[in-house]
Amino acid sequence: MSSQTGNEIPFKILPSSETSATPILSQALPVFAGLDDLDLTTSYSSRSKAAIFEDVPFSEGECEQAWIDLVAFQSSLDHDGPLRGFRPSASVSCKAWKAMLLVATENSINLTASIPSVYNQMLIEGAEEYPKELVKAILRRLSVGPQQSSIEIDQARTTQWTGLTLLESLWRDFEAVRKNDFIEKWKDALPEAWREGASLSVLGDACKASADGKTLEYVPEDSRTVAKAATEAKPAAKTTSKRKWHEKFAQARKR
Repeated sequence: MSSQTGNEIPFKILPSSETSATPILSQALPVFAGLDDLDLTTSYSSRSKAAIFEDVPFSEGECEQAWIDLVAFQSSLDHDGPLRGFRPSASVSCKAWKAMLLVATENSINLTASIPSVYNQMLIEGAEEYPKELVKAILRRLSVGPQQSSIEIDQARTTQWTGLTLLESLWRDFEAVRKNDFIEKWKDALPEAWREGASLSVLGDACKASADGKTLEYVPEDSRTVAKAATEAKPAAKTTSKRKWHEKFAQARKR
């Protein structure tokens, strides 16, 4: 790990056995919410992927996996500057994915089957409103296996990721998200053959329903981590043998 300078982001070093690289990398990466909202003059924006990895107390493999999970990407964005690492906001992720769906529909690309490299390139080039590196990062996040002559988008990964990013995006805008509206929008963000897989159970503890079950709340990653740690730290309740009342009474009479 390199020494910290005045221009670097301070990190809280956590034991690798108790956490993952994801939350640390998430804090280190500036959020890409669109070119209009991006300030490329700040010092942390000039940090490359390699420079960020040097300050994260995990192996390169663990950092790389966290990078993929966060849909992080590296780009100069202004075409002339140095490479910078970013992670997209939930809103940008949703919009970029929808743009990719539109490209797939217009070019009759079946996202539920193996996608040849020529069609893969169409997806990257077609979503022209977004950095190509971001589109590639989304495809990498949702794909399985080697990505050489073709890619294969995984149904389970795609269903969960689209649901999580959509819920987070809506929650940050409205806080309380109507359940029925959310599920319909989620289905619309999936290929036709995968629509019925949009079930709240897929989202796990990242989704919290209201008491009446009509609205949903997104639970951020850090909140989930704290809740999980608190649950695991809670001592197990002592178990005592239970006997029927007449057995206890009979035992007492023998004394």
